[in-house]
Amino acid sequence: MDGGMVVDPLPLDNRVAMFDKLGVPVVTIGRDVARAEGPWWVAADSAGSTAMVLDHLAEAGARSIAMLSVDIGWSWFADAQQTYREWTADKGTEPILVLARPDKLETSAVSAAAEILDHRHDAVYVPPQWLVPGLLLVAGAWGRRARRPAGLRRCRQPSGPHQRRRSQRSTPTPRGRRCRPSLGVAVVCC
Repeated sequence: MDGGMVVDPLPLDNRVAMFDKLGVPVVTIGRDVARAEGPWWVAADSAGSTAMVLDHLAEAGARSIAMLSVDIGWSWFADAQQTYREWTADKGTEPILVLARPDKLETSAVSAAAEILDHRHDAVYVPPQWLVPGLLLVAGAWGRRARRPAGLRRCRQPSGPHQRRRSQRSTPTPRGRRCRPSLGVAVVCC
């Protein structure tokens, strides 16, 4: 074996340790947050994306923004949550961070959504897409209005024409990336 790849390593992930023990190079998709000198890794800019969404919500008028995320050690969640904490501290607002269980059960999403909607806030940022239905279900049951602010998009990297589906409507962004309306970010205005 020439090398290995580990996707979404947990802190001190045994899979990474196995490759280390075998002396086999390993690359992780997302970093192991507990290994400062960890293996080679690649990841999305979760911190930058989180700051961009929070700034957008604030520019749209939100003064108190909550975050609904997941209690798991994956680096992209950890980076987004740390950026949220830093952003709220910088803006002088109280962080409202609720973490769902990582089991991906509807009951976990609904429970975390109910907890976050107990707080007073103008908007909720939800990076993990699978929590969105639970949040929208609880918000609707509680008579809360859910909407996505104008201009909020989920972007993907540019792709060639052979990779785009015809049915997908895309619009160019200032950076030249192609975007479509986001399904993975929910904003609930209360």
